[in-house]
Amino acid sequence: LKLQFLYLIGDSGSCVRIWETSPRLTMFVIMVACELYGTKHNLEVGFPGPPTMLELIWHVESTLQLENRLMKPAGRAREAFRLEHIQVYDEALQRWVELLSDTQLQPWAQLYVFQLDANTAQDRQGQLPATRPVRSPPSGTASERLCQLFRDIDVNGNGYLERDELERFFSVLALYEYSETAVDHFFASADTNRDGVLSYAEFSKFAAGHPDVAKAMYTAGDAYLAARAAELESANEALAEAHKAAERRCADAQHEAAARGAQTAQLEDRLRLAQEEVARVATAAEAGARAAAQEVEAQREAVAKDAAAHREAVAAVEAKVAQLRSELAANQEQLTVVNEDVKALNDKLADAEGRAQQAAHELAEAQKVRAILRNEAQAAQTDLDALSRGMEEKRTELCDALRERDEARSRCEVNATTLRDLQARGSEPELAPVKAEPVAEAEVEAAGKKEKKEKKDKKDKKEKKEQRERDHRD
Repeated sequence: LKLQFLYLIGDSGSCVRIWETSPRLTMFVIMVACELYGTKHNLEVGFPGPPTMLELIWHVESTLQLENRLMKPAGRAREAFRLEHIQVYDEALQRWVELLSDTQLQPWAQLYVFQLDANTAQDRQGQLPATRPVRSPPSGTASERLCQLFRDIDVNGNGYLERDELERFFSVLALYEYSETAVDHFFASADTNRDGVLSYAEFSKFAAGHPDVAKAMYTAGDAYLAARAAELESANEALAEAHKAAERRCADAQHEAAARGAQTAQLEDRLRLAQEEVARVATAAEAGARAAAQEVEAQREAVAKDAAAHREAVAAVEAKVAQLRSELAANQEQLTVVNEDVKALNDKLADAEGRAQQAAHELAEAQKVRAILRNEAQAAQTDLDALSRGMEEKRTELCDALRERDEARSRCEVNATTLRDLQARGSEPELAPVKAEPVAEAEVEAAGKKEKKEKKDKKDKKEKKEQRERDHRD
């Protein structure tokens, strides 16, 4: 949606004066405002009678296209005026509203026209200027033509011609034979009091002194406005065709409305029959309602009796509920005690579970130690078996040594007996060589030492094993 522009309307007295002095007293005049090249304009657009929306749009757009061409600054490319939408100032609401229908149009209604986005369309907040008539081709006497020419050049309507206005007029009417230097010369020649603007007196004096320039201005203006009038005539013809097409559509709509009127009559007949049926049904319903009322009364009495019994039952139930509430309170107290016991048991269970986990951990560690000890015991058993076999071999050797010792002793005794017998005879006997047994005794002593050493090693291993078990438990 377009922004709602709150344009301020000027003094209404100026509108009254324009109405009183306007020669088009029989026309339907509408004030049309817009912004062109950064300047707001408010034009009096006349119609032979109240226009339709199509006529209004065609005429306003063509008029503003002409103003857009006349207002084009020098050296700027020409841009077409493209109407987007129109707002009208509602006197009753005291604000701007969208123009949607020709019923919103009144004589001297104030409109504001928005353009499509373009360089010339930069609508800004501001006060609307006083209205002025739409430019038209010059006619009448020479003074009237000169006066009309002066008003056409005076774009801002301040009653004076400025240098930019004169240059714009020459540019719009394609008076290319006059250069910018020539325009400066014309303006300097006409501005006799050197105030930077041309009054009507100065302009008329300049036109009288330079009839060739004035004639060129008249001729170019007439040709331009004649071409524009031809364009407007073509637009009016197209508007007439559109009006005829609209009338045809209106006639078709009237025929369709007549057909729908016949349908409406049929619907009204059907509605009357339906109303009669409704009245008949309403009468039957009223009789049924009376019977239903009697039945309802009987049911009401039965319901009253049932309600009394129900109230007694409710009182008994309430007493039972009170009893149950007391029991519930006692049960809740017991439940509180039980909850506390359960909490204590849960704490004990948690403690027991912790101890069980610790015992399981210790058991796992003990099993590991047991496995280690089993391995060590197996190794010790292997060593012990080897030692037992060695001791058995040593024992066998010891027995052999002892037997040899006994045999040696027996030989010694035999030799001793023989020696004594010989001594008794008084002769030197030849003693049988006695085999000494020092090696056997040394071996016995070595075997004893080895056995003691093995016992000590076994004891040391056992102490080390017990020490490892203690360290592991710690």
